[in-house]
Amino acid sequence: MTRIRWYGPTLALVVAVLLVMLVGPGLVRRLSWHHVERHVELARDSNASDVSLADLSAAFRNVATAVRPSVVHIHVEGRMEHLPRRELKDSMRQLFPPRFFSPEDDRLDEDQDDDDEDLSYRTSGTGSGWVYDEEHIITNNHVVEDGERITVILNNKSERIAEVVGMDRETDIAVLRVKGGDLHPARLATETVEQGEIVFAFGSPFGFEFSMSQGIVSAIGRKPGILSHVRGYENFIQTDAAINRGNSGGPLTNVYGEVIGMNTAIATQGNPQANFNGIGFAIPARMIRRHVDSLIETGRVVRGFLGVEIDELDNKAASTFGYKGEGILVQRPIEDRPAHDAGIRAEDIITSIDGEPMHNVDQLRNLVAARAPGTTIKVGVFRGKNADDPGETLTFDVEVAEKPDKMRVDRPYWTPRDDAPSQVEQDERREDLVKLGIRKFEKSHTAPGVLVTSVRGGSAAAEAGIVRGHIITEIFGVAVTDSKQLLTEIARHDIDRPIRIRIYNGDRDHTVFLELEDEDS
Repeated sequence: MTRIRWYGPTLALVVAVLLVMLVGPGLVRRLSWHHVERHVELARDSNASDVSLADLSAAFRNVATAVRPSVVHIHVEGRMEHLPRRELKDSMRQLFPPRFFSPEDDRLDEDQDDDDEDLSYRTSGTGSGWVYDEEHIITNNHVVEDGERITVILNNKSERIAEVVGMDRETDIAVLRVKGGDLHPARLATETVEQGEIVFAFGSPFGFEFSMSQGIVSAIGRKPGILSHVRGYENFIQTDAAINRGNSGGPLTNVYGEVIGMNTAIATQGNPQANFNGIGFAIPARMIRRHVDSLIETGRVVRGFLGVEIDELDNKAASTFGYKGEGILVQRPIEDRPAHDAGIRAEDIITSIDGEPMHNVDQLRNLVAARAPGTTIKVGVFRGKNADDPGETLTFDVEVAEKPDKMRVDRPYWTPRDDAPSQVEQDERREDLVKLGIRKFEKSHTAPGVLVTSVRGGSAAAEAGIVRGHIITEIFGVAVTDSKQLLTEIARHDIDRPIRIRIYNGDRDHTVFLELEDEDS
C-alpha cells in the first residue's frame, strides 16, 4: 500500500518565513517611522500649546522692535594714503594667492614700467553705534579714531554726516554729533548687571547691518588687557552673545531693551583677524554714562590723578616690608605731583583710599580717576623697612589733580644714604648674589648705583626681570652706590627669604623681589 505524505503545514510555514524575510524589514521601518512621526507631532503640539514659549519668542521680538530704531551703522573714510605701485602689487600678492587672478587678465602686471609710480587710495572701515540723545551717537573710539569723513546710516536707511564731539582712548568711547533730528534715543539700564542675565548684541557684523544675536552675561568685571597699550581703564562685561568685526560700538541690551553696555572686542588669542569664538566684551553702561556727558560738554574726559607709579603686591613681597595684608606698592611718586607733595614715598604701601581697603591696582586707578580734581582724599599708607621692622601706619591728605593727557617724568637726582653697616667677608657676599643670579656687577658711571653686567638665565634675578644693563640702587630701602655697599647690604639679609631690590632700567626706578626656588618643589 502506497503511503501518502501531507506537506501542507510545512509549505505554509516556509511561505510565512519567506514573507517575513521579504516584507518584515519594510514593515519594521514603516512602524518605526510612524512611531517617530507620532513623537514629532506630540512635540510640535506641546510647543504650540506652551504659552511660555510663545511669550518668550514675543519678548525677544519686542526687544528687537524697541532697540532697532536706536542702532546705527557707521561708515568711516580715512585719510589718503600713498603707496608705490610695486609695494602695492607685492601686498596684493601676499593677501590674495595667484589662483585669485586670471592669467589672461592680470591687471597687477600691467604697466611694468610704472612700478615706481605712487598710487593713492583712501582707507575705509565700518562699525556700529547707538543713539544717546536727540543729536548724539555713541560708538567705540577705535571705530572712528582715524576717520576723516564719518557717515551714520540710520535704521530707516537715511544717511547723516557726523562730526566727532569727543574721544577717549582710555575707555574706547567716542561721541558723534549728527544734524537733522528725528532720532530715537536708546534707554540706558539703571540696574546693576548680574552674571547669567539674558542679553542681546546689536550691530553690523561683517557689514550685515542691524543684526541681532542673543546670549547671556558670562561674567562681569573682566580686565583682559585690551586697553593696556594706552594704560586704559577696563571693567568689561563678558558675554557669549555673538560679537564679530563690525559689531564694535553697537549696544548690548537686557531683556527690557535697555542698554547695559557697548560691544567692544572679542577674545582673539593673539589673532587680530579672528572672529567670534564665544567670548565678547562690552563696556558697562555705568562707565559710558559717567564719561559721555563730560565728552559732550568738554570734548574730553576729566579724571583724578595722584601721580604715582604703582604695582600689585603679593603676600611674600609684602613680608619684605614687615606687612601683612592687601595693598598697592608705590614704585615711585612723581615729583611735584599730589602724592609726592603730600609726603608719600617710593616703597610705601597704599592700604586704603577714604577708608576703602585697596585690593588691586585697577581698583585704585578707577577710584582715583572718578574723583573730581581739587577733591581731597585720605590715603592710608604702611611704611616699613624689612620683615623685622614693625613699620608704621600713616594717613595723608592728598588733593587730587587733573590727570594730564601726556606726561614726561624725569628721574630725580639720587641722594645716597650714609648709614652703611660694618664690613663682612667679601666671598660669602658674592656667593649670595651668584645664588640669586647676579653673576657680575660693577660701579655704575652713568647713574648712582651698581651696574649689572651678567645675569644667569632662569635665576631669581632673571625671573624678577633684571637684565644686563640694569642699575641696582637700593637693597631693602638702603642706598648702594658701589659694589662694596651692595655686597654689605646683601650680607645683612637671609637670601632664603624674598630679597627686595630697587633698580633703575634707564627709564625709571622700580622695585623687584628676588626669591630662591624651593629645592624640595
